[in-house]
Amino acid sequence: MQGAHKFGAVVPALFLFAAVASAVPPPLPKVEGLEVEKWLIDDADVIAVTNVKQMMASELMKGGGKDALKDLIRSTPQLKEVTDATGLDITKDVDGSVGSAVIRGKNTRALMVVRGPFDPDKVNKALAKHGKGEKEGDYTVYPVKLHDQPMFAVVADKNTLIVAHAKDVALDRAKNGGKTEARIAKHMAPALKRFTGKENMVLAAQMSDELKKQLEKAPSQVSGLLSGVKALTAALSVGDSLEMTMSGYTGDAKKAKELKRELDKAQVLGVFLLAGNEDLPPVLTDILRETRIDAGKDAVTIKLKVTKDQIEKIAKGEDK
Repeated sequence: MQGAHKFGAVVPALFLFAAVASAVPPPLPKVEGLEVEKWLIDDADVIAVTNVKQMMASELMKGGGKDALKDLIRSTPQLKEVTDATGLDITKDVDGSVGSAVIRGKNTRALMVVRGPFDPDKVNKALAKHGKGEKEGDYTVYPVKLHDQPMFAVVADKNTLIVAHAKDVALDRAKNGGKTEARIAKHMAPALKRFTGKENMVLAAQMSDELKKQLEKAPSQVSGLLSGVKALTAALSVGDSLEMTMSGYTGDAKKAKELKRELDKAQVLGVFLLAGNEDLPPVLTDILRETRIDAGKDAVTIKLKVTKDQIEKIAKGEDK
């Protein structure tokens, strides 16, 4: 009877442990001043988190990477659009950002939270250039257009900027955001487990019906490769080199192996094409050749590393 009593006491404890374990938040990068998991949209199809402060402290960024990042922002319309609208200098005004979206065509919902030591007055003035703000209690909401989509922005406090698809959502997050963890979508949950939480930047997207429709417009080689993928992830870590990991979550070992075979073929073809292009630095061929492609029980993973020396050669267009 004593053994039965002990067993009866252990079972509830095991159920409690299982409940706690299942509630453990996904290992997403940290953003100073934010509990990332509490700043996502429920059932998001796309999640993007960046620890900008950590990235800026890396050896690569200290060695000239900040100027390269600024050049990249200026030359990329989507990034320039965001910095122009908000007046933010990503290299010094931002500690990190959290973005999420539910992709449903005209009913798409999106939320972006930017955290950092920015100047609220400067940001408000930049936002005012794009539309007249409306005073709502202690907050002023500004209409902005990002990627041709109407959005609403509000400075929640001296360190937090909220941008959302609807005015009431932006205001609610400014007042009440960061209090409860978001619900994670079915195929997003196992995909997020591929992260460690130490990356500088991560992106995860589950294959919603809307994204599948977009894939139909892609070249057949691309749409064919992704036909068996339920979610995609990408992670970037910046130190004395750049390390990128991309994964396609299939949920099935057989599909993962099939996808790996196709990616292996693409890698061989890519190396051949790069090696035959005299207009490109040979170091690009080296990087692609050294890229690893592995298949696991439920996903295919691509890992590549670019050293500081290789980055300098690419920038200068040098030979080996």
